[in-house]
Amino acid sequence: MKDSVIFYFSGTGNSLQVAKDIADGLGDTELINLGDFDFDSEITAKRIGIVAPVYCWGPPVIIARFAEKMQVNGDAYIYQVATYGGIPGAALKMVKQQLNQRNITLNAAYKIQMPGNYIVGYGARNEKSQLKSFAKEKASVAKITYEIKSDSTNLKAANVNPIGTALFVKIYKKLMTDVHNQDKNFNINSDCTGCGICEKSCPVHNISIEDKKPVWHHNCELCVSCIQHCPKEAINFNDKTQNRKRYVNKNV
Repeated sequence: MKDSVIFYFSGTGNSLQVAKDIADGLGDTELINLGDFDFDSEITAKRIGIVAPVYCWGPPVIIARFAEKMQVNGDAYIYQVATYGGIPGAALKMVKQQLNQRNITLNAAYKIQMPGNYIVGYGARNEKSQLKSFAKEKASVAKITYEIKSDSTNLKAANVNPIGTALFVKIYKKLMTDVHNQDKNFNINSDCTGCGICEKSCPVHNISIEDKKPVWHHNCELCVSCIQHCPKEAINFNDKTQNRKRYVNKNV
């Protein structure tokens, strides 16, 4: 493991783009998909980044679990970047609190708005809107990278008022309690060719192809990567996504 490492979780590529751009700015930085990482392993890096989206105004379940199990060097500089489509909610604050409970300090927290991609709730934004987000991302990453290189302390983005935090956490817990089993709501139509792209794109390896059809194994993070990446638009969530425009970050 290198001295500088970024752990990322990404379904459609937004957080992966941010992680890659920060890594390029820092130089000599290793990128690790959290879906491939053994959470019981000690992290020996001196500079540790966490880049992930916001789900239901909080962190994805895999990020919360990572924060609960992180084993780090006491002198490590730790920063988090949350990508979001609407509002970041209490995602950064929740991770900060989880780390503090384990006597681990989050030194810096940042938020970057990216094109919305939660197809269960809405379709993809138009290309013009996406390009504006990508341009702003470049500027944000430049500022963030400068601060990280200086090991700056900046937790402004993690500040959410107590009432807001309580509201976000309540909604978050209600919606994310059974997230791993949400894949029971996925279905496939006759357009499925068994190409396996959904299996390859799943960041937590929750899908296998059996009898030329995808099978979900109830370790879902609800990143909807499988829906978004399907070239035939054959995968859907109940009856909500059939007519919605798909989104995949083409920069990665």
